[in-house]
Amino acid sequence: MAPTWVNFSYVSLFTLLLAPSVVPVPVAAQMMGLSTLIIIISSYNAAERERKRRRDGDSDPRDVIGRDQAYRFPIVASLALLGMFLAFKYLPKEWVSFLLTLYAVSFGGMAFGGVLGGVFESLHHMPAICKKQFGLQDYFTFSLCDIVGMLIAAPVAVWYYKTKMWLPNNILAASLALSAVDMLAIPDFQSAAVLLGGLFVYDIFWVFGSKSVFGSNVMVSVAKQFEGPIKLVFPRFVGAGPKETSMLGLGDVVIPGLFVALMLRFDVRKLDLAHSLPSRLPYFVGAVVAYVAGLVATYTALTVFDAAQPALLYLVPSCLLTALVMAAAKKELSELISYTEEHEEGEKGKPEKTPSGTKEGVKDSEPSTVSSMPEEETESKKDQ
Repeated sequence: MAPTWVNFSYVSLFTLLLAPSVVPVPVAAQMMGLSTLIIIISSYNAAERERKRRRDGDSDPRDVIGRDQAYRFPIVASLALLGMFLAFKYLPKEWVSFLLTLYAVSFGGMAFGGVLGGVFESLHHMPAICKKQFGLQDYFTFSLCDIVGMLIAAPVAVWYYKTKMWLPNNILAASLALSAVDMLAIPDFQSAAVLLGGLFVYDIFWVFGSKSVFGSNVMVSVAKQFEGPIKLVFPRFVGAGPKETSMLGLGDVVIPGLFVALMLRFDVRKLDLAHSLPSRLPYFVGAVVAYVAGLVATYTALTVFDAAQPALLYLVPSCLLTALVMAAAKKELSELISYTEEHEEGEKGKPEKTPSGTKEGVKDSEPSTVSSMPEEETESKKDQ
């Protein structure tokens, strides 16, 4: 069973998603609460998935962002963002918006259905038949819980597509972020530093520097025209319309979330695979606190300058420096910098020696290249 703090996080996330529709909730509380709870829950899910995969020899590998992908990630994201900017500028906006919205809503609906299916399967009294997997084991599997989750998610996706309201948007967006951090992984600290450093530069350029090159703030322009659940939207009061909201791009949740999840796995690196997570998780807690501190700095700059801010400008240094300072204080700096899970991935594909000879281990698949959607890198901003 999940620890108490994880169950409390689920309840808090559900409450904070719904609360602004009935009572006024400060934008800062929504921004910090929702994004932090998403990261906590998805980091735990990712750690549990990896622990069970290694313990049971599961053949379903993670989608990892290795060193090569980390170097390419900001370049691919920049090309995708620029492509969308040019598409909105030179192609019929209604068609571009229709296709992108349909794409994002479809994935958001599937993500929400998957999250619900996972929650249903984790219920203690859920019958075993509801958790049994059907389909093609090596390609696609589903359970009755997944089907129920999809049946619930479909009306929410239609609700958002028809109304573009902030509530269904946040439900789908939170589900996308939960799924992304759960299914993706950065396998070592150095790759994490490369990825975060590259996106640190990416975010700053496309928010602050793109206007001098392209005549317009590319990031803000795409964010305003792309109607899809690729950002968390925070109403300033009950019944607020689209003009009375602030937003935080999913990239400002998912990218730091992948780093926080890595710190959680670093905390449990010496843990016996048969055991659940320990109660003391110093690097994970430190990373979560650093993320909140980065959001505080982002919101402060947003309020002071009354202009769009690249959240990764504040989040990346906060998260990386906190981990390094903590490791130095604990005399584990070299262990943190050299930490990698790649050898664990590779060992799955090697023949395992037995008294009678050898047998083939589980074949590890090639790390998949992760393509960044620019909408996931949308900055935190206040609508004018």
